[in-house]
Amino acid sequence: MIMVNYGRFKDFKANLWQDWFNKEGNIQKLKEALPDGAKYLGAYLIVNGTADYDFEVWYELDNWTVLEKWRNHTKWYEFYREKVKEIGKFDKWTRNRFLRTIHDVIVFEPK
Repeated sequence: MIMVNYGRFKDFKANLWQDWFNKEGNIQKLKEALPDGAKYLGAYLIVNGTADYDFEVWYELDNWTVLEKWRNHTKWYEFYREKVKEIGKFDKWTRNRFLRTIHDVIVFEPK
């Protein structure tokens, strides 16, 4: 399953966010802070299109129980607090969406 974290930047914060992800060692810190069963796939900036948000960060999760681990994963929150401190309040809002491949989903529709 794919978890996509996405959001909007505060004014003039896009460069700080981009610089953080480009800084040597930060991606490794992010990976090390993730709970077991979660894998970092990449960070993306929206450059064209109709999205109402500015960035996406993609993760692969082994299953739904990884979310419960993540909620209580101290190492992630320590990492995240440091990242936010370094970048500043870098977004107006963030949200998550969860994706499964079309072959993994059973759709039930009323008749």
